[in-house]
Amino acid sequence: MKSQRLELHQQRSIPSEWLSKCTTEEEKEELKAYLLNSGRLFDLLKDMIQRRYDQEWGAKVVDYDSPSWSHKQAHKNGRMNAFEEIHKLLP
Repeated sequence: MKSQRLELHQQRSIPSEWLSKCTTEEEKEELKAYLLNSGRLFDLLKDMIQRRYDQEWGAKVVDYDSPSWSHKQAHKNGRMNAFEEIHKLLP
């Protein structure tokens, strides 16, 4: 089974969580500029997350050989959700 590609941002935008601690408009704009200038770093991080996501994707027959396969699957689902949430936080 082929993995899904995590949703890529077509145009870089800053998720509101990044700006939530800013107290002034000037502080927000300064942080936005800094984050937008860090695009290469975010692209590298997104690629690393995507590779990990791809490695985790899909069940293997051997996964079901264990009586605790449902616990393994739940753990895997949690990891996949974490990858997706982190990916969404990146500009």
